[in-house]
Amino acid sequence: MSDLSELEHLISRLEERERRLAYLIGHLESVVAKAAATPKPTESPYYTCSQAAAYIHSTPKSIQGLVEAGSLRPFRGSRNRYLFTKEMLDDYVARKAKR
Repeated sequence: MSDLSELEHLISRLEERERRLAYLIGHLESVVAKAAATPKPTESPYYTCSQAAAYIHSTPKSIQGLVEAGSLRPFRGSRNRYLFTKEMLDDYVARKAKR
């Protein structure tokens, strides 16, 4: 291949890559715009067992133990999961601090 034809081939490949890159950038921009337009789920006022444990610096197993001992009285969520409010957890921490 002559130098000129090799150079033309390289230019052609670069132009094809430039078109592909422009397409990918456009696609990425549309995905980002769609994600930004998607409504965010509302934050639940309820904490799961794991979230409650993290909130009071404990473990999920300790939370379950507190429920079984009657120190915490959670709501029951779907599939009988424990649900706690921030107020429930704050009250428990306050009672624990008074001891």
